[in-house]
Amino acid sequence: MRRKVALSFLAGMLVLSLLLSGCSGPKRTLEQNNQSFTDYYKSTDVKFAYDIALKLSSDPQFFNSALGGRNSGSDAEHATADFLTQKMKEIGLKDVAKEGFPVAKWQFNGASLTIEGNSTIIKPYSYASGGTSAAGISAELVYVGKGTTADYQGIDVKGKIVLVDINQRAEWWVTLPTLEAAFKGAAAIMTSERGGFAEIAKDALNSQDMCGPVTIPSVNISVKDADMLIGLLKKGPAKVNLKVDNIVEPGGTSYNIVGKIPGKNSDELVIIGDHYDTHFWGFQDNSSAVGLTLAIAKGMIDSGYKPDRTLVFVLHGAEEYGAIDAASDWAIGAWNQVFKLHPEWAGKTLAYINFELPAYKFADTARTDSAPELKSFITNFAKTNPNAAKTDTVFPGGVSPGLDTYTYSDDFSYQIAGIPSAVNGFFWKDDQSDVHDFYYKIYHSQYDNKDTYNEAVLKYNLQYYGGLAMAIDQNPALELDFTGQYDRLLNSFKKDVAKAAGADTDAFTTALENLKAVSKEAHAKTVSLNKTYSDLLAKGATDNEFKPIWAASVNANETELRAFKMVSDAFIKTSAGTSPIVGHEYYQNNISYMTDSVASLEKGDVNNVVDNLLWQINGLINSYAYAFDKEVVGHMYQQLANKDNLYWSTGKVMKDADVYDLTVSLNAKYGTKGDFSKEISALKVQIKAQQSLLKNTLAEETDALVDITAELKKMDVSAAVK
Repeated sequence: MRRKVALSFLAGMLVLSLLLSGCSGPKRTLEQNNQSFTDYYKSTDVKFAYDIALKLSSDPQFFNSALGGRNSGSDAEHATADFLTQKMKEIGLKDVAKEGFPVAKWQFNGASLTIEGNSTIIKPYSYASGGTSAAGISAELVYVGKGTTADYQGIDVKGKIVLVDINQRAEWWVTLPTLEAAFKGAAAIMTSERGGFAEIAKDALNSQDMCGPVTIPSVNISVKDADMLIGLLKKGPAKVNLKVDNIVEPGGTSYNIVGKIPGKNSDELVIIGDHYDTHFWGFQDNSSAVGLTLAIAKGMIDSGYKPDRTLVFVLHGAEEYGAIDAASDWAIGAWNQVFKLHPEWAGKTLAYINFELPAYKFADTARTDSAPELKSFITNFAKTNPNAAKTDTVFPGGVSPGLDTYTYSDDFSYQIAGIPSAVNGFFWKDDQSDVHDFYYKIYHSQYDNKDTYNEAVLKYNLQYYGGLAMAIDQNPALELDFTGQYDRLLNSFKKDVAKAAGADTDAFTTALENLKAVSKEAHAKTVSLNKTYSDLLAKGATDNEFKPIWAASVNANETELRAFKMVSDAFIKTSAGTSPIVGHEYYQNNISYMTDSVASLEKGDVNNVVDNLLWQINGLINSYAYAFDKEVVGHMYQQLANKDNLYWSTGKVMKDADVYDLTVSLNAKYGTKGDFSKEISALKVQIKAQQSLLKNTLAEETDALVDITAELKKMDVSAAVK
């Protein structure tokens, strides 16, 4: 009770502070508001954005090796942070700060592979794993196919260097074959990407975050070099020397760079940002985004824009990687920014707008992906914004509906902190059937350079997203539409599965429908506040006439942001540590796959179980049981259970079903008509356990729906909207 009283008191003081600080009314007329967009568009400088991107992707001072790369806590990342801090000051941002946070330092300085009796020198690129001494590792080279358990049958690799084919997009991350090789006693592992990534050329290299411990050296070589080595091995044994100058250690420091355009109301924020660390040269990922963020800030300052809220610009470090042996080892900078460095931003930030690869044309349509609650506002803005870079000249397909936020970029950390977030559509195709071709060909390779640049796309994003930030800033009320979350929850709910688990499905659906009704009312209230404000602007109202609007909007915004955080806490979970999922959906999926498996096994159809069902359990992690030893797969589960090393997955990971042993057993019986009673019994035990988890989860979610609905009901705009 005392906490509630304190919150009410603080909310009241915030409104009073707002009114007394002179922020009760706008300093612009409606005409001036509209003109501010035109002035901003005229002041945008796409060449400035490009020049930043070019410098960050080509200047040797910003890279650790001859192949590029500036990763968490490295010398190159630190040099880049210093440069960006100075650049923020130069363009006129205020309160510029370089804010440090702890990371795993990853600094790859270079590597080489030489072959005994051969003059060829291969230049690998290292993952965030072990290095070698200056003398390197001299050992026999052994080719072991995909590096699965089966590929090692009859092969002794102790003390040897193994060569492995991988497809990280379609099969598994490099972590698994690296762990398998380490457990088998190999001295080092080299991988070549056989499809999935880096398909642009035979000499392309690829790098990803390790998502694993620091073990034996793990490096990537091109398909061209791998083919040469395989051809050499066909002629007989080969001895090689691998040198890897790679540092991966705890105790590093990375930096987020922050600058501001102060607003009349410093108690509310709009944040714009991206990340500046890279694999290889990283022109698109993510130097062009750094250029875009700084160009938006520069355009606003040069146009003389005076925001109502404080605009904050953040360039994050350690997005590509930042933690040792963590399932969620990326976006560490963004997570630190909102959970450790500035937790006070939650509850006062109206939106965070993030950028990834914004100078590349992925499709003929433009798209902004976001939290479901922001979609209505973004859709309306896309229809009405006076963007000088007309959509049809850049994206002839127009603007497509946005997808829900996913975990692959910095905006996810902001969303789970309680800050509505959005990002330019950069990853999935519109129908989510696949990723864009860029990821097959260029992503995280040395071919991500200035040759990928599309000026028209960068100019469009510079004007569009700057305008979006201004639109959010200029509206008194934040227009969150929680019916979008209602749709997500309804679409993920399987009533028959939940009912069979003993869950109170009627209570859940009733609470969900109540949320929908109240969400519509709350959204209508915020829209009416902004409409009333616009009408007052049009008639040239006095400051006193605006005071009720601003006071009501402050209260409405606080209510919406509290409800948004409650939604994020209750309904944003992660499957296998990567994909956002509703908690009940995770358990429903497991139960369905296992129930269908039992039905198939009772009919003697083990092939259907192995081919179509088992591998999908536990958010696809169980697919690894088909290929790798129990200690390797077990390590992946241990990561998800390590509560001290989860970062943005903290409190989000669901409890898995224990199905490794029965999966191996059924794979061994593939194509047979054997006795499956043992596996059926084991599946039934796991079904029961997952049903119990589903029942409890739905009860918790029902309570959360009731609480969120009660929070939204508190919104009162009657004093401002007649």
